[in-house]
Amino acid sequence: KKWKKCEPRTAVRRTFFNPSNMFIQPRPPLIDLAISKIRKGETEDDKKTFSDFGGVLYEVKRSNIHQDSIIVSMAMPGFASIRKYELDKLLKKIYSNRLLAQPEAGFDVSIRVPFEPVPDEDQVGLLRSYVHGAPFRLAFNALTSRTRLPYDMMTLQFRPEETVYIKPSDPSDDRVIVIFRISFAEKDDLVLVRTFLQELTEVEKLPVKYDNKPPLELKSIQFKDSDNVEYISFVIFRSNVEGEKLEKMVLWLPTFREYLMYHVKAAKSFMNSRLRARYDSLMQLINRAKPERGPTEKKTASNRTFARQSSSDARALPVRQSRTSSQ
Repeated sequence: KKWKKCEPRTAVRRTFFNPSNMFIQPRPPLIDLAISKIRKGETEDDKKTFSDFGGVLYEVKRSNIHQDSIIVSMAMPGFASIRKYELDKLLKKIYSNRLLAQPEAGFDVSIRVPFEPVPDEDQVGLLRSYVHGAPFRLAFNALTSRTRLPYDMMTLQFRPEETVYIKPSDPSDDRVIVIFRISFAEKDDLVLVRTFLQELTEVEKLPVKYDNKPPLELKSIQFKDSDNVEYISFVIFRSNVEGEKLEKMVLWLPTFREYLMYHVKAAKSFMNSRLRARYDSLMQLINRAKPERGPTEKKTASNRTFARQSSSDARALPVRQSRTSSQ
């Protein structure tokens, strides 16, 4: 009952905490669809280009050099900042000789896929997750192995005003701190975002901190003052990334920004639909309250009745010319 009185919180709970909408899938289904259409010959030019969340661009086409191969290419904002953290080593380990030494023009990474289906083809659809999560994987592996990385702070610049900071752990420490600096186009979006983060901390009991000021871990970095920026910090402990939990954390945590923006728009759409429905119901009540006006009858002093004509009917009558004018 308390949530029904607070419209933003109601919208947030109905969009953020819907089990079917909790996370954006790390594997884009359009990659598999494009590969399948090229194999079946259902495309005219044997090439498909499409985009994904976060400004990621894909191209799937049949190789001009090797006709028995399909080339999957990807361009991602901030790829240069990710590459500094052993990305090439990780991609060679996963894709081995399928990774092209020279990507396609206009793309950051390209992979060769056999024209005939192969058992380990599922890794192709996770290309974005492997690239995006490479710095996270490096920090979490150091956390579980109790080793020190040669970085005091890992910086991932995905957009001009948005950055992800990863503070690796020390051998004596048992945590990695991930900080998202997210900029919002409208200040009203911060109301929904803070409501959602409040639900995460109070209801879901997740170790999340948020503020419009930089946390202590970023005190050595100078930022411009802005009212539309939020700093969201996740504290990842060693127990959160042990065993099979590591892969899940690497897949889901890097997409938190896209997940947040997607559901902010969903919450705003929900509230707009509620407002439109309320407006329609009020207009129906107003229309019902209007009295129906028919022709009114008046009586003269001699008790004769006559119908009052409207101004439009009076204008429609022909004008009778006077006898003098006709003469």
